[in-house]
Order: sequence, then structure tokens, then C-alpha cells
Amino acid sequence: MEEQEFIGRLLETFKVEAAEHVSAMSAGLEMLGSRPDQETVEVLYREAHSLKGAARAVGMNEVEISCQQLEDLLAEMKKGAPVTPELLDRLHEAIDEVSSLLPQEQALAEPSESSIETVRVDLRKLRTVLRQAEELLSPKLAEQQHLKELDEILDMFAKGKGRRSEILRMSRSMEDRMRSLVDSELLAVRNTEARLAAFRKSAGKQFHAFSAMIDDLLGDTREMLMMPFSSISDAFPRLVRDLSKELGKKIALDIKGGEIEIDRRVLEEIKDPLIHLLRNAADHGIESPDARSALGKQQEGRIAITLAQKDGGKVEIAVSDDGSGIDDDRVVEAALQLGFSPEAEGGAVPLLFKSGISTSAEVTGISGRGLGLAIVHEKVEKLGGEIAIETAQNRGTIFRLGLPLTLSTFRGVLVKAAGKPFIIPSSSIEHVLRVDAQDIRPIGNMDSVEFDGRAVALAGLSEVLEMGTQKLSDGKMIIIVLGRGGAQTGFKVDEILDEQEVLVKNLGPQLVRVRNVSGACLLGTGETVPVLNPADLLKSVMRRPQHRIERQEKPREKRVLVVEDSITSRILLKGILESAGYLVNTAVDGLDAMKLLKKEAFDLVVSDIEMPRMNGFTLTSEIRADKKLAALPVVLVTSLESREHREQGIEAGADAYIVKSSFDQSDLIEAAGRLT
Repeated sequence: MEEQEFIGRLLETFKVEAAEHVSAMSAGLEMLGSRPDQETVEVLYREAHSLKGAARAVGMNEVEISCQQLEDLLAEMKKGAPVTPELLDRLHEAIDEVSSLLPQEQALAEPSESSIETVRVDLRKLRTVLRQAEELLSPKLAEQQHLKELDEILDMFAKGKGRRSEILRMSRSMEDRMRSLVDSELLAVRNTEARLAAFRKSAGKQFHAFSAMIDDLLGDTREMLMMPFSSISDAFPRLVRDLSKELGKKIALDIKGGEIEIDRRVLEEIKDPLIHLLRNAADHGIESPDARSALGKQQEGRIAITLAQKDGGKVEIAVSDDGSGIDDDRVVEAALQLGFSPEAEGGAVPLLFKSGISTSAEVTGISGRGLGLAIVHEKVEKLGGEIAIETAQNRGTIFRLGLPLTLSTFRGVLVKAAGKPFIIPSSSIEHVLRVDAQDIRPIGNMDSVEFDGRAVALAGLSEVLEMGTQKLSDGKMIIIVLGRGGAQTGFKVDEILDEQEVLVKNLGPQLVRVRNVSGACLLGTGETVPVLNPADLLKSVMRRPQHRIERQEKPREKRVLVVEDSITSRILLKGILESAGYLVNTAVDGLDAMKLLKKEAFDLVVSDIEMPRMNGFTLTSEIRADKKLAALPVVLVTSLESREHREQGIEAGADAYIVKSSFDQSDLIEAAGRLT
């Protein structure tokens, strides 16, 4: 009885999955008839390939054979066979045949005792309820923003208490009418502050209650869509048994962590990729019994699926085998035949995810078309996950799939780059670093910074997003490190603004795929912000020819020569200009100044007029008469304030004339800034 129930569950799951594949193929075939293109052929090819694998898992051999025939037809089209009406008819017939072989919906029996406490709900309705619950996140964020703004207003009132106390003290010396007016205004301010504080307290209580209800509703609704991993993995042992018989190998499968619950939407998307990984492990990874014996291994090969929950609402699914490992040379050879460049893709392992690349010498019903890993990569990326491969010759291979436990909402870090806000999923951020510009070192054609004893490549986020070149300043820089292991890359951002829960929206049918962007979200302020795709960002860095962040040259400090015979005035002027950031040299009179001007370069001369040996008027005239110095700005700072002296200074060539009796240091700084 248990065996029959188990088979029944498998068939129910397969029936839903198969219907989706057939529906997708039918839609794709209609598109192919109206607008033939290789992209549509590729989609049809993958759907047929995935359905074939699912049929094999539940032992539906006729469906598997029909899918293989459909795959063969599509393979011819991929090679360039023309899309003729006859070929389209054959494809329609093949899809109809597949559809006719699928199990049909059966009528329900009376509910059993075990099902009385449950109710069957259309999955589409359940998803609609979840989407509506997730929409409540936006008003929650808006209310959170309102509380933040209230806190800022109350903070302004708090900072103004000292000023109000001073006004109150001043009012005691005012006339009665003015004092009454001030007292009345201060009372109004205090009343407003008290009302705001009371409103903030009430709004805070309402927000916390409102927030708790939303969180509970979202949590409970998501729970309804959470299912144990075992709900899709029940068919895997049988699949591996069938594969081992067909391949003439001895293979055992271990599954650990099957009790971990994952969003049903994630499980539905990841089932086919896992089947592809199991088939690849059985066919390419595990050696024949004789070959294993020759290598000193047990004749029975082992495949394992291990699940582990990670921080940040993620789960890692590791699919491992103790087989032969990946042969890099064969991968590169297959890639070169198809025109791929190992250097451009970052090595041999990333090439495995390219459609059409296979290390198999022949095409079989199990593998060989180079499609499986491309599907795996595509599905994982679509879910906002990541995939990594570890392999060793004759020791085996591990595929690590990092996936979100739930979809739609996640924690995100709000950053700014090129003055614009962006959201980066928190789960993809490995580290946040603050580094000095002098710690940046070139490595190859990229910048890098040392972290944990190894070099991490750097790129400007604004540059990767093609929003302009990012420059390095002399201060601290904020670096967000994405990726894992050797594939880590640091992205320079202008600033980190916040971390919060966000509801991601897709970009609509007009923008199905935008490089580096996975969607958009609405902040509490009402601002729409792009959500960045970490996997795309890492690819974009690899594809760009060079990633040196342009270094911002430190501005040259301006040099000023102060000419003044009075030591007190000389020290005063020198201090004012140095506090404004200028390098200052001094001279005691005009002759001393001319000697310095002929030896050193200056951006400005600030001179007194009445000095021994050579006064300021003569010094200015000498400067204007010298071809090398003629353009040098001169400011005269003097006690001579008559109109005649002003005119004499202008005639001599002074650019500004400041009188000491009404001297304000801001006038000198303004003139220096304007003239240098």
C-alpha cells in the first residue's frame, strides 16, 4: 500500500510538471511558426530535454522515447535545418503524441479520515494571496520612513532648546509687548513639540502592531508554500537505480537534509536542474566497476545530495560524486570547437555552463548534447542563486547550488553609485571593507586589495553599470565584496545607506532581461530603485577588457608669497592663508620678493605697500614687466585707503586692493580663491 501511495505521489507531481512543459512547448511552437529564430528553438529543445528527464524519473518510458524523438527534430533545427511547414507539422504531431501519453486527471473519491483536516486550494489562488500579502511590505516600509522623519523633526526641536532658552533670557530685557509676543511664540513651539512627541509615541505603537501583523501574515502565507525537499527528491533514488542499470554501473545515492523546507516555487524550478546533475554524475562522473577497481576504488560509486541552511535565508544544495572529476583539457577542446574562448570566460569550469559544450564522445538518451548544465545554470541564476564547482582528478566533483529559501522578498543593502541608489541582495555580499587608496595595488589589468591574506579584484560599480568612470580619492573607500572563494570581486560604491527588507518586482514584459539588473523595488520614500543581479555583475567584470579604477589626482596645493615688512602682519596673513589650505612663503620687502619669484613658482602674491627698499607699487610694476611673471595675480593689503592710492595700485597692475582698516579675513580668502 505504501509503495502504491508513493508511486501515486510521484505521478501527481509529474503530471503537473509535464503539463507545464507541454504548455511551454506548444506556445513556443506557435512562436516558431510566426517568427523562426534560434532562441525559440533553444527554448523548445530545453523543455523537451527536461520533460524527458522527468519521464525517466517516474518510469514513463513511452513519454521518454517520444521526447527523445522530439529532441532529435529540434537538434536538426539547431544545426540549421530550415523551418518548413512539413517540419512544423511533425513537431506538432510529436508534441500531441507526448501529450496523449501523459497521465490524465482522475475523479476524486470520498475524502479519507486523514484528509478531513485539510483543504485543496488551487496553487494559483494561493500564490495570488501570497503576492497580496507581500504587497503589504510597501506600506510597512512607508510607515517606517514616516517614523524616521518624525524622529528627525523631534531631533530638530531638541537641538533648538538651547536657542529657545537664550531667547527667553533676552526677552527679560525687552519691552512688555515684545516679551509677551516672545513668550507666546515659545509656548506655541513647546506645545507643538509636545504634540509631536505624543503623536510619535502613538504612531510608534501602531507601527509595531501593524508591522507584527504583516510579518505574521507573510510568514504564515509563506509557510503554506513551504515544502520539504523530500517532496521532490522521492523520485531520485529510483532514477539513479535505473541509470545504473542502463549504464552497467554500480551507483548508490545518499540524500541528507531532505526535511529542510523550501518555497514550493523554488523546488519546482530546481527539480529539473537536479535531475540533470544526477544524470551527469552517473554518466560522466562515476566510472565503470572495472575502471574503479583499477584506480583502487570500491566498485560501487556514490552520489550524494546534501542540504544545509545558510545565513541570510539561503539553502545550499551540494550534489557530489566520487568519480573521475572534470577533465579541463576536454572541456577547453570542446569549447574551442564551438568558438568559445576559455580566457574570456575565466577558465575551463565556467565553459561547462555554455549550451552545446559536452565532453561526451557520443550522444545518448542520457547525455551528450551539452544542454544539461546550461539548464542548471539558467535556472539557478533565474532564482537569484549562485553555483560553484569543486573538482579533483579521480576524486570526484561537487556542484554547490546556493538558493533562496523563499522568493519575492529578501534583505537588501541600499547603496549609492554615481549618485544613484541601488539595492544589492544581502545574501550575495561576502564582506564590506573600508580601505585606503594607498592600499590599492595593480594586479594584471585590474586593481586589487589584500584581504584575509589574498588579493581581491576591484572594480567601480558605476563603471561596471556603464554610468561613468569612478575615481579613487585619498580618503577611505567603501568596497562591497561579492562572490565566493577565488571568484570574489570587490565593487567600490559611494556610500552604504541602509539595509532593509525589500519586495522585488520584475521589470515587465518589455524588459524581460536587463544586464546587471534583476528587478526593482519601492522604498519607503516612494522611490523606485533597481535591484542588481550579483551574478551578472561578476560576469560583467570578467568581460570588460580592463578594470582599473581611475585614480583621482590629489589637487596641487597652491603657493602664495606674502610680502610684508611687519613681522606681526606677516605672521597674521601667513596663518590666515595656511588655514585656508595654501602653502605660504614670506618676504620682508619687494627686493626680497623678486629674488624668490625668480627662483620659485607661486600662484599668488599678497603684498603690503609701504616697505623699505622696494614698496608694493614698484613690486607690482616689476612683476608685470617680467614676461615670465606678468600673469601672476597680485593682491595689495595696505593701510593706504585713499582713492589716489587705490588708483595707483590699479595702474601698477594689482588684481585686488584690500584696506587694513576694514580688513576681514574672508575678503582675503575670497580674493585668493578667485585669483588662483
